[in-house]
Parts: sequence; structure tokens; C-alpha cells
Amino acid sequence: MIMASSARKPGGSTSRRSLRVAIKVDCRPETIRQWEALVDRERNSTYLIQSQLPSNRKQRMKVVQQYYEIVDHYGIDRSVVGIAINYFDRFVSNYSDERHYLLAAMTCIYLAAKIHSKIKISAETMVSMGNGYFTRSDLLGMEMCIFNSFDWYMNPPIPVDFLTVVRPLINESLIDLTIKTEFKHLVQYLIELGLYFPFESPSSVAYAAMLV
Repeated sequence: MIMASSARKPGGSTSRRSLRVAIKVDCRPETIRQWEALVDRERNSTYLIQSQLPSNRKQRMKVVQQYYEIVDHYGIDRSVVGIAINYFDRFVSNYSDERHYLLAAMTCIYLAAKIHSKIKISAETMVSMGNGYFTRSDLLGMEMCIFNSFDWYMNPPIPVDFLTVVRPLINESLIDLTIKTEFKHLVQYLIELGLYFPFESPSSVAYAAMLV
């Protein structure tokens, strides 16, 4: 059963203690272990946004919206957007040259689909989406720049990962199939909304979505 938790500081990870408060003590220890492992990963400095994002919030929201439009058009799982925006935030927080903003944004969704989706988007397709703003060579050059910037750490934890960990508990707690389905859809929707706001940790976004 999912229950309320104590408050935490904005932008911080949902603590191990608060997870134990959030889930009844008789839940499977494996659930706690998996959640804590994800929290350890999100606290890894490699996956953190190290400084203030140079772009304004409206620009970033447009990037997230464009990501959802792209994955929906090509039938890519929407969870890929969480990975792409993680790439984007981490990269632009360290490189403030906004002349390459669009190129970085398009390269991040290209990479996220390339690495984490069975459905890929070709470099040529990405270039056509750029409407002449960048070339294939620019895209591939930015790809290597991102790889090197991240030291090849390309598997960040995302909110959906935390939801997956506690999904068995949700299935056990909610007996009515209609309520269970509506709850899952609502949580998924709230998680997707959470991606529009930077600096919130994946565990925090997932946890807040489940407090409906």
C-alpha cells in the first residue's frame, strides 16, 4: 500500500527512510533494495545537473514537447523522453553556448532512441527535422561530444524506473481493475508532466506522482 511520506527538500532524492515510510513494512525487501540502488545511481555525480541551465524554462518546455511529438510519431516508447531530457539537461548545464541548442536537443533524442529503443531514428531523418539548421556531420560530431562529455555514462535512472520497482506493490494494493488502470494512467501522466521541470530528481518525480 502506498502511503504519505515526510517532506523533503526540493530537488533532492526521496530518501531511503521516506521510502520505508511510504511503503508498508511488510513489503518485499527486494523492492526496498531496488529502489535504493536506483537512488544511489541518481546521486552519482555523472547523472547530476551540475549548474544552472543556461536556457529559459519556456525553451526547455518546448524541447520536452518536441520530444513527445517525435516519439509518438515514430512509435517509440514515451519513457525514452525521460532519458533524452536527462541527456539534454546534463549537457547544456555544462556547455552554455546556446548557438548549438537545437543541435544538442535533437542529438539527445536521437541518442536516447538509438541506445534505449528498438525503434531507431536515422541521422538523415534527424537532419530533415532540423530544417537545414545542421548537417549530418554536425549531428554525428555532437553525438561524440555528448559521449565524451558524459564519459559514456548513458544509462541514467528515470522516473519510470522507480515506478517499475513499486508496480508490484500497486498491483497488490489495488484490487479493482478499473481503479488500478486509472491509477497507473494518472501516475504515468504525472510523471510525464514532471519532465517539464528541471532539477527534480527522478525518484522525487515518481514519488510525487504516486501520492495522488
